[in-house]
Amino acid sequence: LQTTLAPGIYSDWEDVGGEDFNVPATIILGYQLNPDLLLVGGLGINVWSEYPVMGGVGVKWKFHQDWTLNFVFPKPRLEYQVCPDAKLFVGGELKGNAYRVAEDFGMRRGMAALDGETVTYREIRVGGGLECKLFGVIRAVVEGGWMVDRRIVYDGRNVELDGKGAPYAQIALIGRY
Repeated sequence: LQTTLAPGIYSDWEDVGGEDFNVPATIILGYQLNPDLLLVGGLGINVWSEYPVMGGVGVKWKFHQDWTLNFVFPKPRLEYQVCPDAKLFVGGELKGNAYRVAEDFGMRRGMAALDGETVTYREIRVGGGLECKLFGVIRAVVEGGWMVDRRIVYDGRNVELDGKGAPYAQIALIGRY
C-alpha cells in the first residue's frame, strides 16, 4: 500500500491566497502474485480536477530476465535491463494537474469570465529513455519523445484550449528512500 499527499499552492502566483491551496492524493495497492508478477490498483484524487477521482489497474510483469512490462497508469512502459544499474524504456505517460488563475487573469486578456477560475491541464506523451542508478538511492533519467495531446480546460466556464503536438525532453535526478 502506498499513499501520496501533495499539499501545496497550485496557482499562477499572481495573487496567492488560501483558495490556491490544494492537496492532490494518490492511493496505490499492490499484490505480489509471484516474484515476477505484481498486480496494482490505484486512485488519483484531486477535487479541483475535471475528473476529481480517477482509478485504474495495472500489472508489472518481468516476463524475461532482462524485460519487464510495467503497465501501470499513469506511466506504462516496456523496460529492458541493459546492465544491473541501467535500463532503457519506451512507453507513454499521462501528465496533468489543476491550478487556479489570478482574480484578474481573464480581464487582462479580454475574457473576464475566466477570472479566478480553476484550470485543468493535461498532456499525453509517448517516448523513451534511459534510467541509471548513480549511487545509493539516487537515479538519473534522460528521456524524450512527443506530446501527442495537450489540453487546458477552464472548468467552470466550459472553455477548452487544445494544443498541437510538440517534442519534449527531460533530464531528472530522482531519490527514493
